[in-house]
Amino acid sequence: MRKRLLMWVIAASAAACAQVAVSSDASPLAVHQGGATIIPSPHLLAMSIDTVYVYAGLAPVNPALAHLKRAPATAAGHASPAGSRDASPGAAAEPAPRSIPERVRDGPVTVSMSGPGALEGEPGRIMTARFMVTNNTTTALTLREIISCPLDWTIVASAQPDFRLGAGEQAVRLVTFHIPADCPAKVYNLLYEVLDPTAPTAGGRSDFRVTVLPRLELGARVLDAPRTVVAGSEFTVRMSITNEGNTRALTRVEARVRPDYEFRVEPADMLIPSGETRTVLISVKTDRHIVQRTMCRLIVEARTHDETGEVTGIEEVVSVDIIPRVTRITDPYYRLPSWVRVTAAADGEHAAAQVEVSGSGGIGGDSGRNLSYVVRQASRPSIGRFASWNEYWLSYRGRHLQADVGDRVFSLSPLVQRFNYGRGLGVRLGTDRFMGGGYYARERSDEARRREAAGF
Repeated sequence: MRKRLLMWVIAASAAACAQVAVSSDASPLAVHQGGATIIPSPHLLAMSIDTVYVYAGLAPVNPALAHLKRAPATAAGHASPAGSRDASPGAAAEPAPRSIPERVRDGPVTVSMSGPGALEGEPGRIMTARFMVTNNTTTALTLREIISCPLDWTIVASAQPDFRLGAGEQAVRLVTFHIPADCPAKVYNLLYEVLDPTAPTAGGRSDFRVTVLPRLELGARVLDAPRTVVAGSEFTVRMSITNEGNTRALTRVEARVRPDYEFRVEPADMLIPSGETRTVLISVKTDRHIVQRTMCRLIVEARTHDETGEVTGIEEVVSVDIIPRVTRITDPYYRLPSWVRVTAAADGEHAAAQVEVSGSGGIGGDSGRNLSYVVRQASRPSIGRFASWNEYWLSYRGRHLQADVGDRVFSLSPLVQRFNYGRGLGVRLGTDRFMGGGYYARERSDEARRREAAGF
């Protein structure tokens, strides 16, 4: 009885071992958990306990690359970042990957970066890294690329993610990636790997650094500002300052007011992290003694600078109408635009100068009333053709009255007297149906100066 029972146990054990050995469904990379199993694969002969090998979804071995995420490989052969927009919202979380075997750098396949080992780029740019892949074996290999990068970076898929490399051959592989526009400024570590899907331990890897340069950019927007304010009141303008760059910005806010009113800015200095917004209040105290409606212009400037001293700023202009408490119908002052001209000349022996003050413009706010004058002294000594005659005159032009006093051209009509340059007085009065006038002047020529009086 004991012999028969022992034979049944031996027969059952032999049948179980034979089933495992001849099974075609067993993966060449699978290892029986809890026991030792010989794997029938021409590429790999492994014995292990409690270890599972998988090439997709691998966690980085290098601790410096622990922040990188690798999801299951896509059809293009690149790792899709976990948590990207393409992930299904309701997908269940995948189990954490097990440890992977370390691939030596100087093995059957070696990978080295061509050119500088560190790249620099501004946020929002597309960059390319070049790698030299060498097959050190005596047989051709079909290799697959895996690129690990930060979550929100985009890898441009290669046209041939799986490529064939002959025995002893080399190939240059290009990795193109896009840096997000809001990527913070710092140094990022990326990982480029190639492996043979049938023998993952024979692959190669190369990690490289990408430095994202700081970018300073500010944005401003007026949130609240009054349209009109009564003179003597204080008004407040509320603005938002946004840091649209990828690094924190120490920002200073300044303001200018026209007319020159008292104002204050709160806060004037602030540290704004990347992508955040701060609110600024500008309070302006107006003048209560103005008698005319005035436009107040508030100019707000926000400035920041980087470590090199380069200044970046933005400017906003706010206009507010100031209404006077007391309104006068007319301006109590007459304002006449005036000019000053100085003429100077010199020769080998003498030097002389002539000064002239003149003005012309409407008076009393009435465009139909004009006043003009000239005060020009004589040059001493005389500078001949380089100077004008000395003249002193005043003219008034109104709707019904014209008056000239001083050195002027007096005339009656083209038939009687068209041109008479002298010093005197002339008056004209007229309406739509009647006009009359006259003058009294003395000639200013060097000849005998005669006096003349005329009227019409």
